[in-house]
Amino acid sequence: MKMKDYLFLLSFILVMRCVSCEQYSASNHTVKVGVILDLNSSVGRTAYCFIRAASSDFYAKHADYRTRINFLFRDSRNDVVAAASAALDLMKNEQVHAIIGPQSSSQAKFVIELGTKANVPIISFSATSPFLSLSDQTDFFIRTTHDDSFQVKAIADIVIAYGWRAVTPIYEDTDFGNGLDSISH
Repeated sequence: MKMKDYLFLLSFILVMRCVSCEQYSASNHTVKVGVILDLNSSVGRTAYCFIRAASSDFYAKHADYRTRINFLFRDSRNDVVAAASAALDLMKNEQVHAIIGPQSSSQAKFVIELGTKANVPIISFSATSPFLSLSDQTDFFIRTTHDDSFQVKAIADIVIAYGWRAVTPIYEDTDFGNGLDSISH
């Protein structure tokens, strides 16, 4: 399955679970899904294109489907406050059923809290901090990528393979870097 098909299928399944059965009728039904991306990054631009293409391809093949997902895109501008503001706008003004994104762990940290309070699922395909998926944190966060512990395990395997006795990690002081540091001890 191609990445764009996977992203669309995952978001479609999750949104359908969020919408109650009584909302369905014989007429067309639109489900709003927010998408928060950094549109200045290559990952954000690629995800934007893939989500739009997957949606278009899916409905071209399934024109008879009455339930349609309406993706509402917002640009986080690689900023925590802009991502939180976009999430609030999507939840309050657009009344989305779910939000895909944001991309970074630091942005996701705040958006997850907002989604939990509003009972809106947050689906992240790129936030990798292990602190985001603590089991007692929320039932409204879904990560579709591995957390940083997988990188640390690979690094540890290299250290063992070469027989090194000491390694000095260099990391940035962000949610991403701190996540790697806490795992490595």
